[in-house]
Amino acid sequence: MLTIYSRGNTQKTADVLLPLFAMVMVFGCAAGSFILVFTAGKQSHSFLLRALFAVWVLMPYISMVVVFLVSRLWTHGDRKNLCRLISFLALGSLLAYMKLQGIAGTRPAFIFLVVPVLSAALLVCSVLALSKNRTTS
Repeated sequence: MLTIYSRGNTQKTADVLLPLFAMVMVFGCAAGSFILVFTAGKQSHSFLLRALFAVWVLMPYISMVVVFLVSRLWTHGDRKNLCRLISFLALGSLLAYMKLQGIAGTRPAFIFLVVPVLSAALLVCSVLALSKNRTTS
């Protein structure tokens, strides 16, 4: 049970739950994206093409996990910011796959090609900004 009454213990609980929440978001959204790739590509008879799209879509999520593991050496504040960023990117990517497929005139392949590039670019820029901030401090 997580009912904690003192402010200090609540802060410690939040510090433990934020990284856990971030990783649950990453793995859950990665699973959802994987399912959406194969659902969108069901008209394609090429299993290799669907597998390549699945790997392409999962690469930003794998990058998020790698950055999360590397961030264990970072300061507490930078790690909290990274967990928030990872949660935002994971959920944003999944929502983009879910919602943008319904827009008339767009093809699912376009969305599955562009969203991983954008999320990976945002992750790289943010990690570089956090690491630059760490070196100047």
